[in-house]
Amino acid sequence: MIYDLKFIRKAKEEITEAYNYYENRKPGLGEKFLEHLDTYFERITANPEQFPPKNDFVSGSLYSKISFPDHFRNQE
Repeated sequence: MIYDLKFIRKAKEEITEAYNYYENRKPGLGEKFLEHLDTYFERITANPEQFPPKNDFVSGSLYSKISFPDHFRNQE
């Protein structure tokens, strides 16, 4: 089963900030960040159980490729 991934406004803002940060450091790096993030989000939607729970409501891990933390809720 493939799950939907929904972002709260704060998460969207942080992704935009991270994109701008990486893009300002080196042109094209922000795009690479988004590509890696998309791949990572595909993993989450395909199998959210692969990420250990942080508490009763939130799961997540550290996206180590570019040090971007993620947290998500598994709402069935």
